Parts: sequence; structure tokens; C-alpha cells
Amino acid sequence: MKVQSNEVREPVGDDWVDLLALDETGADTPDGTGWKKKDGKWTSALVVGGASQFGLPLTTNGGYDLEAELTFDRGQGSFEFHLPLAGRSVGFGFGEYFPAAIAGLSLVNGKEMNSNENPTRTTHEEVKVGQRFKIAITVRIKGDQVEFSGTVDGIEPIHWTGPLTQMSRHKNWIVPIDQIGVATWQSQYTLHKLRFKKIEGKAEIIKRLPLVEVREPVGVDWIDLLTLNEKWSDTPSGAGWRKKDGKWTSIIVPNRQSMVRIPLAATGGYDLEAEITNDEGERGAFGFGLPIGKEYIGFGMNLGGNLAGLSWINGKTLGTDENPTRTPHDPFKIGQRIKIVVSVRVKGDQADISATVDGIKPIRWSGSISALSHEWHEWATDRFVLGTAASQYTVHALRFKKVDGKAEIIKNGG
Repeated sequence: MKVQSNEVREPVGDDWVDLLALDETGADTPDGTGWKKKDGKWTSALVVGGASQFGLPLTTNGGYDLEAELTFDRGQGSFEFHLPLAGRSVGFGFGEYFPAAIAGLSLVNGKEMNSNENPTRTTHEEVKVGQRFKIAITVRIKGDQVEFSGTVDGIEPIHWTGPLTQMSRHKNWIVPIDQIGVATWQSQYTLHKLRFKKIEGKAEIIKRLPLVEVREPVGVDWIDLLTLNEKWSDTPSGAGWRKKDGKWTSIIVPNRQSMVRIPLAATGGYDLEAEITNDEGERGAFGFGLPIGKEYIGFGMNLGGNLAGLSWINGKTLGTDENPTRTPHDPFKIGQRIKIVVSVRVKGDQADISATVDGIKPIRWSGSISALSHEWHEWATDRFVLGTAASQYTVHALRFKKVDGKAEIIKNGG
């Protein structure tokens, strides 16, 4: 989980910087599918059908050298660096199989590494489990031009020179564009060494200091949750949501959920209203994480493209007929705008939950709060959560009204 913190940036001098020795609290690592640090080394997670990405706590906008040593532990063998390029970025990787092993930059003139039109496309021998690689990368920025060279043990050196405008990154990169990053695809690698040397321009180390949480009581008026300071929200780095023009938009993350924790907590009764659009992913789900007294439950829709309801009830998910709120519906269409109204009432150890969603039969459940449980894991607190799976949604409206009990806006120093 991303640490809520004040961000401090420390200028980098001309000496080599050991990136593996930097404080990991400044790193930008997606929850669950990121990298883990142990004994001074970073190891990626093996994500079946997906990527494990890691943004190191260093930004740069000029020229630099990068050196690495890493070992292929298991999986397919795909490894890639995220390289900032003066406001742009590009990937440099190897071990991509199409079906032969490919190395190169991605994207060049919009062409991926496996394209014959990509001038850096370089075939190489299959990557072996246990194989250790030494890698050296140089980036030089000269006006609107970039010079790149990269060497990887056992692979022909790769060089490219041309306009910065011909460089771009693949849409699956979720590391901030100005940060050095690494990623694996269906593979596990261990980084033994990773060091950076600034040559020109500006480079900074990111440090994050913990914040003191402040809670502000909520009255009985409607609150526009989209106007709350996004710095107070809690989003898995890179794998969460992005706020733009007053709206929250999720990102598609292969084989995992995209979540944002809204900075409002409630332990009593409330009403929640939302308007959303399904942007991409017809069978992708949208859901809320709802605090219910001292418990928590997910309310999802378009699960598998045709199911809505509360999950879990008496340990039963929406995938089973034993869940009394399981409600089939027509799939959401791309571009469809959907209005949602949720009502929660808490009376002692009992709860009454009702929800209406455009195009879906109204859903209602009443019973003991102890029957409710969840699959939101560490996200299950007294705060609201937005979540999507295999899809992109935009939230155009999201407002909250306290009916009884306690509700608080959570300010994390933003």
C-alpha cells in the first residue's frame, strides 16, 4: 500500500547512486503485484498473465548512466526498464518472446519491440533460469534529440539516436513518467545491483515522511466526495485511480483490481449517490467497498458482465446461488452512463442495505452485521473504496450524506 506521506525531493550530485540502498518508502510499488525488498535486493512478483512493476525513488529529466545486475528466477523471462527522457519515457527490455526472444526499445515511432518496423528490435538466445545478467544503459539528451545505448550480457548491443518525439512508452506502464522503473512480465527476477549516475540535467531522490492523520466531523449536508483533496486519498501506486478535471478514472491492470480509498469514514447510517461511465472492458466489474457499522462489505456490479450484489453474505460470494443478493443483469455497454444510489442503515447489530443501479433490479438486504464479510483485505477499514477489475470506469459524481452515527473526512496533511 502506498504510504501516506509528505514527499521530499533531494537533489542528486555527480556521484553514482545505489538505487537499491534508497529508502523503500519512497518507492512507487503497486500493491500485491509489485516488488519486495529483502537482504538489500529487490525481487519481482510472478504475476500470471500480468506485469510486476516498480518505480524506484529517483526522478530525472536529463542524461544519465544506469548499471544493473539481475538474475532470472522463474517464469517466462521478460524484463524491462522504464527510462525517463526529458518529459517522455521509453521501455528497454529483453526476454520478450514473439515467439523468438527479442530485446529492444519500446516504443519507437509507436512501434513495439516485436515489430519489424522497430529499428532496435534484436533477437537473442532464450533466457535461462538462474542466468545472471550485467546491464549498462546510457541516455544523453541534446536539445530535442536523444542518444541511447544499452548492453545486456549475451545480447548484441543496442543503439538508437533520434528525436525525442519518436520515443514513447507502452500503455501498460504505470510507473510515473519521470521515475526510473523496472518491470517483469509473467516472470520473477532478482535485482542484485542497480546504480544511477547523473550526467546532465536534474535528478532527485524521493523521500516520504509519514503524515499525521486528522479527522474532521461531517454534518448532515450532502458532501461532494469528488471535490475532496486527492492527496488525502489512498491509492495503490500506479495500480489505482487517477483524478483529472474533477473526476476519478480507474486504470486497467491485468489480473488484478484497481482501487482508491476515498478520504471519508462512516460507522453509522448514510446515503451514497454516484454516476459512472464504463469506458473500456465490457465484462469488467465496478464496485464499492462499504463500511457497515464495524464490518465491511463489497457491493459490485457487472461482475463477469452480468452479476450484481453484495459480497460476502454468510461467507457466500456472488458466484453462488446461496448469496441472497445475487442479481443477474444485462452487461454494461461501453460508454454507458450509470446512476447508482446506495442506502445503509445501522441499528445496533443489525443493518439494512438497499441499492438501485440503472438497468438492474433493486437490491436489498437486512440482517445481522455479523453475517457480512468481504474480500477487500487490507482495504477494509471504516473508509469508502472504489474498485474496478479488468475495466476502466470514470466516476462523474459521488456524494455522501450522513443519516446517523459518525462520519469523518480524513485529512492526511495534503
